[in-house]
Amino acid sequence: MEELVCMHAEYIQNFGSSSPEFKPSWLNPPAFQDYPASFKKALVDDDGVGRANWHLLYRKKDIQACMDQIRCVHYDEEISIYDCLCIKASSSGFELGASNWVISGARCLSYFSASDLTSGHSMALNVASHIKSEVFLFSDLKSNNTDGYDEDLTSCSVKGICENKDKDYPVETKSLSGRCCGGVVHDLLEVSKVVLETILFRGSVLVLVNGIGELMETLEVISQALDNSNLSDVPLFFVSPVAEEILVYTNTIPEWLSAERQEKLYAGEALFRHVELLQQGRLHQLSALCSQETVKVWREPCVVFALNWGLRMGPAIPLMLKWRQDPRCLLVMPETGMTRLALAPFQPVQMKVLHYCRRKLGEMEVSAIIEKMKPELFLVPETMKGEFPSLGDSDSRASRNDIVFYNMWDILTIPAPRYTEADMMAEVACTVHPRQLDSGHSVGKVKVRIQQRGGKWLLDLPKLSQESDDALTEKETICWGTVEVTKLMDILQGNGLCCELHSEGHRNNSEHRIVVTTPSPATVELGLQYTIIETNDLVLRKLITDAVRSLLTFI
Repeated sequence: MEELVCMHAEYIQNFGSSSPEFKPSWLNPPAFQDYPASFKKALVDDDGVGRANWHLLYRKKDIQACMDQIRCVHYDEEISIYDCLCIKASSSGFELGASNWVISGARCLSYFSASDLTSGHSMALNVASHIKSEVFLFSDLKSNNTDGYDEDLTSCSVKGICENKDKDYPVETKSLSGRCCGGVVHDLLEVSKVVLETILFRGSVLVLVNGIGELMETLEVISQALDNSNLSDVPLFFVSPVAEEILVYTNTIPEWLSAERQEKLYAGEALFRHVELLQQGRLHQLSALCSQETVKVWREPCVVFALNWGLRMGPAIPLMLKWRQDPRCLLVMPETGMTRLALAPFQPVQMKVLHYCRRKLGEMEVSAIIEKMKPELFLVPETMKGEFPSLGDSDSRASRNDIVFYNMWDILTIPAPRYTEADMMAEVACTVHPRQLDSGHSVGKVKVRIQQRGGKWLLDLPKLSQESDDALTEKETICWGTVEVTKLMDILQGNGLCCELHSEGHRNNSEHRIVVTTPSPATVELGLQYTIIETNDLVLRKLITDAVRSLLTFI
């Protein structure tokens, strides 16, 4: 967050805060009129103007106010949110501190964010902690169609959006697609091989990474490859306004690390190799490229690491402007499917571009998790339907109702659970006085207040005054049993009533209807769960009521 504040201050220093004539040309409306609707909507308002700028969302003082509201949790530590939900973080294996979440409330739901089964630095993906979840929600899954956005941008005009406004640089689609979209690797060892080739041809390398853990792992692999090739004299630079804080921070997070790196901690060794590189003077942490310290240590060819990958602000911008037309240089960036958009301000790009694509959960991994955990329902993004032939085709979906494909901003209704468990307070249990029934069961009546505590249902004593409690006790009675019509007829006739049983013309869908003619007219409707007595004679009404009550058990 501090790095973004510093980058925004640098942007304001270079381009000003609001004057359109000082904006970088790639933020002017003509530069993105032909962009896909999803990108254009993020850049401009509905009327096509305004908002095409970088706005300051927060300042340094706001960061501390934000951090004061953060509650740190450990992996597998359950915490309660306003006594309504209980949440628990489990490792996702994707990045240091990256988590999947178990959310317990009316239903137990597991949210799977970006996850990696083969992480080399963070704690492995923990699936066992989701064993009690009934609903699985998957997001940020691996897609085989990584160039979908670039295909939409094929016809985009990026003329005149370079920093040199005096020239128009047309995009060579064939060259751009060959360099930018073809080099995708999933292994850091492959990245290190291309870096070595670049250094041997006297070219420099700019490595853009997404997270701190990925930075540490990439730095470790590339530096080791340089050592193995007798290129230890090649300088390594990490450029960030908070570079020193980040490197110190990585030595304080053993809980998030893989078991192999945790063993290094117990053995008294450094968790990552950057400590050794700093001591040897091979790694230089720079707060900015334009500083006296940078002038003293800068040498090329070199390898530069930067955390931001958007290529719109930060230390990567001057390096891209310097190396973009040098075919010996190399840009290593995450694969996002938006290469053309990212590189548009720097055309023509002659430097090599290599994409490093992190491993994420795909169809095989998701299917294996579902097969093992067997949730009642699992939700997958609609955009991944084509990536899941075994889950998304009409034949398989017709035979299963446990999968839901969702779109962004969809509001989904999750079916209620088949049963709900609740905890009963000891005070409530003491108020229950069971009564034995004819069926051999015991039933007791209790008045409770249902509330949530720690994500679970709780039965507690109601907050009622003594007077209202006594009134409710007198009014509320529970009948148990079945009124047998033959026994009721015998009781009524034994009390001197003249009555007949009618089998047709029942009202209220009742099963039986008894008509009393003497001493006063009355009817009795008998249903499975009710008895209706109709008469104007209050004495007769009480007599019939007592006869019915004698056949039931009252709780």
